[in-house]
Amino acid sequence: MRKGLAVDVQTTGARTHGRHHGRHNS
Repeated sequence: MRKGLAVDVQTTGARTHGRHHGRHNS
């Protein structure tokens, strides 16, 4: 887990909110 990944997951996860596990949206 890199710093960028953590931030990406946090931002994407918050945006999708379970849309695609918040990981499919890059």
